[in-house]
Amino acid sequence: MNRKKHVIRYHVLPVWLFSILLTFALLSVAAFANTVSFEIARKTIDVIKFGPEKGMSAVHSKEYKDAMTCASCHCGAICTCCNTYHLVKEPYSAQEKLLAGAYVIALLAAFFRLIAGPHTRIILTESKLSFPLLMSPSLLLNRSRAWSDLGSVSLSKKMQRTNTDPYDFESMAALTLRLYFRSGGNIALKLKRLSQKDLEALCQALHDWRREAVISNEAETLIKKILRKNDLTPTPSAPESFTAMWDEEMTAHLGATTFVPLNKGAVLQNGRLKVINMIASGGLSAVYLVEIEKGGFAILKESVIPNSVDDKTRQKAKELFSREASLLMKLDHPAIARVLDHLVENGRDYMLLEYVPGISLRQHVRQNGPASEKQVLAWAKELASTLTYLHELSPPVVHRDLTPDNVVLRKDGALVLIDFGAANEYVGQATGTLIGKQSYISPEQFRGKAEPSSDIYALGGTLNFLLTGEDPEPLSASHPRNLRSELSPDIDRLVADCTALSTDERIRDARALVIAVDRLSDSAVSTSLS
Repeated sequence: MNRKKHVIRYHVLPVWLFSILLTFALLSVAAFANTVSFEIARKTIDVIKFGPEKGMSAVHSKEYKDAMTCASCHCGAICTCCNTYHLVKEPYSAQEKLLAGAYVIALLAAFFRLIAGPHTRIILTESKLSFPLLMSPSLLLNRSRAWSDLGSVSLSKKMQRTNTDPYDFESMAALTLRLYFRSGGNIALKLKRLSQKDLEALCQALHDWRREAVISNEAETLIKKILRKNDLTPTPSAPESFTAMWDEEMTAHLGATTFVPLNKGAVLQNGRLKVINMIASGGLSAVYLVEIEKGGFAILKESVIPNSVDDKTRQKAKELFSREASLLMKLDHPAIARVLDHLVENGRDYMLLEYVPGISLRQHVRQNGPASEKQVLAWAKELASTLTYLHELSPPVVHRDLTPDNVVLRKDGALVLIDFGAANEYVGQATGTLIGKQSYISPEQFRGKAEPSSDIYALGGTLNFLLTGEDPEPLSASHPRNLRSELSPDIDRLVADCTALSTDERIRDARALVIAVDRLSDSAVSTSLS
């Protein structure tokens, strides 16, 4: 089922607080009905009869004088000093009582509309999410959000269960589903305030329309469980979320680590960073989605050196990592995910990266198949231009981990390089182990001597994957025509020149690669026109 709209009833206030407010409101209405409503009705009729100015100043009370006999001599004479005065209001007319009753009914209708009408409904459509009025403060007064603004979804499970199934509907009384938005603000939805039907609708909407939002493993399990119970499980498809991209980049879906990763909710830097959930893990690394204290999200990459490494080697690796992290933080290019910070806490090194929504080129190929030559040439020029910026800095910056997993395709079609290989280099230096994807590692980098030309080799391997959908053979020149004979000899030669084993035979630098791609693109256009 893929409906275009879901309307979910959600009471923002807990039952006990709602009961108190309802009682107070009804008492207020009763007091209003006895006094204020009649006066308002009277003034309304006066304004209608006499106009605004005379109507508002009209008086409906008369002064009466009570004369008393003299209290000193008991002569029976009237004593002016003992006179008393009092005001008597005119009784309300039937017309005024009828109007006052109408006002009370309207007030009650407005109140019940507030607690049971649109202001308690969450409306989910294919394009946006709309929340009740009372949720405005936590949403920074922006109650209507596009799905593309949804950054992540997490699930807290602070509860006592009476059965063994944590996602059974009856066990969800204390579960909270939290939605975080990229532009700021978040929403906490307590599942006990949702009916089973509304929970199913919410899970279906999140499954169908979440786009690039990061879904925690607990929330993903809940969604799948609810959809499966309602026989709504769609046919599995290629992963679309930013979570899946990081899972692939780490080569293991939350694989085993040789250290204890951070728990959800853990804070670093005295509360500046809070872990929303772990995106991926494996070996000596883990990747987390974190919330920054000032608002927004970032990616935190954790690298851990085993205790078995000697102190001298450990210190040397830390110094190298710190120096390179400082260098990466100075980069400023729209096609490069920014390195926001490098931090050390509890003996572990972390790199804080910009959160870039989108899908990796590997995901794109898995979903759509190998790309066309024209598209691959356009991407090749874009990536080569980015490498030109990096390699022409002083000193040159080598990415070291350019793969289809580390290039994000944004929604606007632009490519962004993420996850520099500095963290891998850090662990590799300390442990003597090569960290990375061997299909994209050049011979000189394999020997521990990465240079700008190593990125050209990795880019050539990436182009081979984009053209064929297959990772290249490690430590070899790639020829995509061997797998797709319809490819032109020119693009096959370009990939082979990028992946030549000798740096002397390889395309010499990124700027030369841009020129070569331009020449090949112009040649392809001329051929199509002739």
